[in-house]
Amino acid sequence: MTLAKLSPVLVANRGEIASRIAWTCKTLGLEVVGVYTAADEGMPHPAQMDRCRRIDDYLNGVEIVNAACAMGARAIHPGFGFLAENAEFAQQVVDAGLVWIGPSPESIRVMGSKRGARQCVAAHGVSIVPGYDGDDQSDEALIKQAGGVGFPLLVKSSAGGGGKGMAVVQSEEEMPAALAQARRVSLAAFGDDQLLLERFVEGGRHVEVQVLADSHGHVTTLLERECSIQRRRQKIVEEAPSPAVISDPDLRKRLCEDAIRAARSVDYEGAGTVEFMVTENGQHFFLEMNTRLQVEHPVTEAITGLDLVEYQLRVAAGVSIAGVRVEQPEGHAIEVRIYAENPDKDYLPDTGTVLAWHVPRLPGIRVDCGVTEGVEVGIDYDPMLAKIIAHGDDREQARLLLLRALRGMKVHGLVTNREQLMRILASEAFVAGQTPTSFLMDNAEALSPLERGRAHREASVCATLLEWVTRKSQATNLPSIRPGFRTNPWPAPLTRWQIDEEDISVAYRVVKEGKAGPVGAVLEFSFERLWTEDLRDWMEPEGTDEASPAIRVHVMGVEPDLVVEIDGVRVRRCWSLDGDDVWLSGAHMPTLCLRRLPDFEEPGTSTIEGGCVAPMPGKIVKVEVSPGQAVEQGEALVVLEAMKMEQVVRAPLSGQVAELYVKEGQQVDGGAILLRLEGAE
Repeated sequence: MTLAKLSPVLVANRGEIASRIAWTCKTLGLEVVGVYTAADEGMPHPAQMDRCRRIDDYLNGVEIVNAACAMGARAIHPGFGFLAENAEFAQQVVDAGLVWIGPSPESIRVMGSKRGARQCVAAHGVSIVPGYDGDDQSDEALIKQAGGVGFPLLVKSSAGGGGKGMAVVQSEEEMPAALAQARRVSLAAFGDDQLLLERFVEGGRHVEVQVLADSHGHVTTLLERECSIQRRRQKIVEEAPSPAVISDPDLRKRLCEDAIRAARSVDYEGAGTVEFMVTENGQHFFLEMNTRLQVEHPVTEAITGLDLVEYQLRVAAGVSIAGVRVEQPEGHAIEVRIYAENPDKDYLPDTGTVLAWHVPRLPGIRVDCGVTEGVEVGIDYDPMLAKIIAHGDDREQARLLLLRALRGMKVHGLVTNREQLMRILASEAFVAGQTPTSFLMDNAEALSPLERGRAHREASVCATLLEWVTRKSQATNLPSIRPGFRTNPWPAPLTRWQIDEEDISVAYRVVKEGKAGPVGAVLEFSFERLWTEDLRDWMEPEGTDEASPAIRVHVMGVEPDLVVEIDGVRVRRCWSLDGDDVWLSGAHMPTLCLRRLPDFEEPGTSTIEGGCVAPMPGKIVKVEVSPGQAVEQGEALVVLEAMKMEQVVRAPLSGQVAELYVKEGQQVDGGAILLRLEGAE
């Protein structure tokens, strides 16, 4: 079979995954068709397909196969999510007479069960983590086996991946809750609630080997990559080659040999990943095999020069890979994942409209992106927005290049993890290559956000300046009169902003008007002083012992970025407006949303005393309490599912549940009141 016999290829996925696969298909001259749901109608990937068909659910295999047949597709590429590791779907594709671009359904079935995979590879001489993968799945049996495995240990979903259905357990007392949550998440995500236990390797590294195999019996490895920096057992930074392996060729040899054994144990075909845990003393243990392409595959592509999607297509077409062999990496590559979430608030996902999106197109930088300006990011899917990959001659060059790209990145309308990623790349531990799976916990203090007082003050000045510019541009009558002019001698009202739950009030005066619009104007701003009645001098509020100096700002430019000289220092700030709200960011400034507060508070309130609210829109999957129940501060009250992750709402104080307003299965909006607590006497 030739590659042309695969065309058209249907991509059974969404977002950056679908866009990335479509790019390779088009490069090879193949027609590419796709699917999308109602929630993705405005996303970029449908427009990047030659044809696209609307479906109800990306997890409905029958619907996807029917769409493929209706559009005349000859092959289906599952991407690297949703049904990519679903053996039943793979069989449906084959039974429909279509080419399945991936390993056989049987290979997926064996490796799709972490329990089955452990047993299979162990029989072929692959080293596995000590644990329990038996058939008795009762709580009693698992708790008993946990004692033999030893604490801390991992409770893991046998199916799926992505860190879902996984938890670190420190003691036997934590086991019942951990088992219940793992089963619930696993069943919801993968339709399977089977679990296994593994010893938790503390201080280890998550290292994986990329394998490629064909239908002619050839299996090769494409070096390793490290994915140790994770949050919630999900990766956020990946690099290739692994810093732990660069200076240890024997470790690389052993990892690759075990990866080949694992692939041969199931007669694997296509691209796949064998994941290992590497200890501080160089031991390695098999964790699992992902029978699909990984999110982090671009770092391997960067250091090998190979297009892995192209080789997936070639293997599916029956082409031999006998000549494919990689022994040494070409430079170093690092990838970061951009998530719509707030790392400083326990990784709370965020939703909203993307007001602005830009990543500098620098030499050596690749961006795999699933969003664009104007799209709505909702609660239906994973919060990952994009991946940014840097490829340099060595690790330090790649690190600096990626850091520069992140500093120049502009993403407004959503809270993202951009600042955390910059802190990680700039940390001493990362520079030194000290990146175990405990990286975020080990370096929590160094990675904590810097004191933002100065950034907040500068941002409030810029936001107030932009408001002044807007008012000036909208003035139609007597344009020579400056905005805010009054005939009565009354101090100018304060401009009030809320930033990260901090309220800031700013007063200003125009020292010099610009000759052509706002450019060239000079303004003075103050946070603690007001103007005198004639608006020429400052007056101190009562109780102020020492005056705070005014900030003098010279406006150098407004469009497309705000360029100002603040007390002699010139800075460039990206900005976007969302109604009365202002989004600001810069190279050495966190992305901030400034909410314009009204000059006068409106009567009434939308809150109730003791009310616990939903942190974001989502579905109530578990109600842990009932009316009248006594709770302790920090105790779990309600479990909310949003963006394929669970968010636990905990008691802000000790007391009693007075009223409960939600039930399991209910959809709620962000800010909705879930229950009311009465404080303990």
